Amino acid sequence: MTCALPIYWISENKIIDERVTNFANTPTFSLIETKNFQLIATLERLQISIKGDKITPENAKELPEIIMRYIKKLPETPYKSLGINFSYEIEENSGKLKSIFCPHCDKFKEIFTEKYDIGGQIKFEADGYKVTLNIVPTESVPRADFNFDSTVKGKEEIINKIGDYPKLLDKSEEILGRLFE
Repeated sequence: MTCALPIYWISENKIIDERVTNFANTPTFSLIETKNFQLIATLERLQISIKGDKITPENAKELPEIIMRYIKKLPETPYKSLGINFSYEIEENSGKLKSIFCPHCDKFKEIFTEKYDIGGQIKFEADGYKVTLNIVPTESVPRADFNFDSTVKGKEEIINKIGDYPKLLDKSEEILGRLFE
């Protein structure tokens, strides 16, 4: 079994309407990049994402449409789960993270000294999804990574779930807004 997605197949089927700027195809791995999107396919997984700093309202609207076109062209694929991910840079200072994840930091200061960063992982359920929120300190600004995960049974269910994308985007932004208000 192979997973290679030749560029001509992506173009011919109008999966991504942008010009391909980078690609790699092997029997078990494919990478296709355009100006705004990246598609990675392996034997176990398909990942389609908006590239780093290219997130715009238009791209956020286009991403689920790309996924829908892909699914409709490969209806025989036995889809089993869907993960919808959102990543944010948190403009708040690390002091805010410490107040959220370590309200009484005396023990941390005693163990780790005054200079330490803190983050956390929060797991919860929302809108029929198992959600994992990882808040990770980085060299520049902390990152918040959401994963909305759902088990699906086939093409129809995954198509229905992809329709949740705008609602889940709003939910992740609402959660961060409330967490850092």
